[in-house]
Amino acid sequence: MNNTRLQRIYFETSALTSFAHTHDVQDAIATKAFQNTRGRGWYISPVVLWEVLLTSDEQQREKLIYFAQHLFEPELLPSPEKLIIRYIRSGCPLVEEEYPLSSTGTFSAAWRDICQIKDKTLIYDPEQIARKTRVLRDIARLLHEFFKFGAIDISAKPGVAGLQVSVQQLLEGFNIIPHDLKHNQDALRHFRLVAFYILLLLCAGASIEGHVIEEFWNEKQINRIEDRIEFVFSTHPELVFRGPFQQIALMTEFQSATKFSRGVYFDSLHTVYSVYADLLLSADEHFRTFRDKLKEEFSFMGKIRHLDEIQFIYTERQNQQVETFL
Repeated sequence: MNNTRLQRIYFETSALTSFAHTHDVQDAIATKAFQNTRGRGWYISPVVLWEVLLTSDEQQREKLIYFAQHLFEPELLPSPEKLIIRYIRSGCPLVEEEYPLSSTGTFSAAWRDICQIKDKTLIYDPEQIARKTRVLRDIARLLHEFFKFGAIDISAKPGVAGLQVSVQQLLEGFNIIPHDLKHNQDALRHFRLVAFYILLLLCAGASIEGHVIEEFWNEKQINRIEDRIEFVFSTHPELVFRGPFQQIALMTEFQSATKFSRGVYFDSLHTVYSVYADLLLSADEHFRTFRDKLKEEFSFMGKIRHLDEIQFIYTERQNQQVETFL
């Protein structure tokens, strides 16, 4: 680990809400100061902020934002889209070289600003957030159904109608599946789901920070989805076997084994940070299951911890009381 940076402790959304439920802003101030003196920083991502902004109770939403302003670092971790694009530009390596992780996306400037000036809050268009989230949750249901049934009619789905392609034909057409796995049904189901995620996130830009994906394609002057598919699967077939799409697809698989979960899309995106953070904290049982089933195969899964597995040591705080509406 690079000793010149803070150790990155990533709080998935459920960990933030759980921690905020049992602590107040004064605790957050003291905790951040204490963690920083020991070389640790507590971080969130654009995915966390997006989910917080979906909180329908305005008072609860503002309390969460205010609490987070005092607890977390002013630099957001990059969005999953940014991490994916960086991974591709690095040549899809087996192991990435470490690089600075700081978001420059949708919320980054505003988050930095309100962390510096605590009286400020995030200004956003709730209708736009809700509208895009409805599309993303429709896509999550698509992914759930696709994994369970192996096929799906996407022709009438909003935002993805252009993806008129058979995933199985795509994998066969680019000769991506190794010969020894072509009759392994579990492996095939996994590869199909990974390919479907690649189509949706990377080719169609159906994601939280879709502009990051569009910027990537604009640089390459590739606009048609069919041309994007050709480019990705002919030049980067390894994306089907390694990299961020693996974790994303695996979490969807675990949650799709039972009934559909409205949060599966966001949970799946959070798993990317198990590679890039030094520790990922969650209060969601899905993440514990995810880790326990995969930690033997992927060592970085061991960085996932459920909050009830963490022993928090409390000391008398020294910070002064400040005005707060909490």
